[in-house]
Amino acid sequence: MEKPSPAKAENLIKLIPAIKKSLGCLSENANLGFLVKAVVTSSIISALSIAALWVILIVFSIATGASISKDLKSLPATTSSNNGFERITYNRSGFGNISEVLGERTDISTTVKPSPPSPNVALGATAGVMMAIATLGAVFLAVFNHVLFTLVSLKIYSGDLPTIKNLIKSAIAKTPKMLVLMVLAGAFTVVGYMLFVIPGIILTVMLIFAPIILLNEDTGVLAALKGSKKLTSGYKLNLYLKGLGFMILSFFALVFGFPVLYALGPLGMYLYLMVGNLTLVILYMELKNIKGNQSAVSEIPTPVEEPETFQVKTTEPTTIESKPVTAQ
Repeated sequence: MEKPSPAKAENLIKLIPAIKKSLGCLSENANLGFLVKAVVTSSIISALSIAALWVILIVFSIATGASISKDLKSLPATTSSNNGFERITYNRSGFGNISEVLGERTDISTTVKPSPPSPNVALGATAGVMMAIATLGAVFLAVFNHVLFTLVSLKIYSGDLPTIKNLIKSAIAKTPKMLVLMVLAGAFTVVGYMLFVIPGIILTVMLIFAPIILLNEDTGVLAALKGSKKLTSGYKLNLYLKGLGFMILSFFALVFGFPVLYALGPLGMYLYLMVGNLTLVILYMELKNIKGNQSAVSEIPTPVEEPETFQVKTTEPTTIESKPVTAQ
């Protein structure tokens, strides 16, 4: 009996059919309406988040300034004049002087012992903390939007459209894990690009599906990275060429379709980005099916031929009854 042939690598869907498929998904009324709701909700959340961030920064700045001013006013001060310039010296026991010069000269303050932090140092620290808060807030908001629209792409492809409320809850819950994943993946790719570029390109392609796996399969960060590596195995060059082709097509679409995108406003830009997201989701689903089929075929047990057995049919011996013969 012949053994089944090993699974052959199937051809991945081509770029143009994948883009057409993504456009077909977006052209359906239900999917387009879902996208519009997501865009409006994302815009409102982003505006409120930025406003709240500004309020926090302003309140923090006012509170810090008031604290510095109160600290200075609580110190005993002496005023002296030198060549028309007024100097106010704040004295603190055991620390020397903190001098504030009213005018253009700044070379008339001296300290004998180490002095406590000056107002300039305190203001600099305040500015650093404010920048850190603003940066963290902006990064979290950007990652949240990335998670949100990746989920939108997955839901549009599957046809299972949730309510916007459930979508936002899911996006908020998964944003921290996505942030960790993006930091790790970014660190790996940066190191790869530092090693003569080519390893960076390989790592970029290898980890391209990690965010989708994290959200679609609800796995951990390391499991998503390993899953993407496994999924792209044997298809890295194919995916790289598709990505290069998509970048070229996107450039021409943006140049020649800019008037239409501009007329549509934010929705046009989101449509432009969603085509790329959906194309990536389609490639992910196709690869997942291919890898699933290959593993399913490889797991088919090979039938074992049983040796033929020959049965020998035996017959029972027949017995003949003999009667004694009597002489007549």
